[in-house]
Amino acid sequence: MAIRLTWNQPFTNTDGTPFDAVQFLRYEIQLDALPVSTLPVAWDADGAYVFEADATLADGSHTGRIRVVNRSGAVSAWSNTATFVVAKVPEAPTSFSIA
Repeated sequence: MAIRLTWNQPFTNTDGTPFDAVQFLRYEIQLDALPVSTLPVAWDADGAYVFEADATLADGSHTGRIRVVNRSGAVSAWSNTATFVVAKVPEAPTSFSIA
């Protein structure tokens, strides 16, 4: 199953100085409070990301959040938590007829 992740990157550090491509290392994501893997994305000049990820998740409600890591290894606070629902859709019935 593919899930679509979207977020906006930070352009400043917590002290107000610019945060840019030279400082950027990676993003980390959690789904249901468990680490997923590092996202294979590069710095995006406009700061708006859309990322399709494959995930095997059970039916029901799930949560996710993201943070950024800089080249010095400093990690941002986690983003807001997003909630989403997985509901598997059954295939259509077959062999329908009217006599």
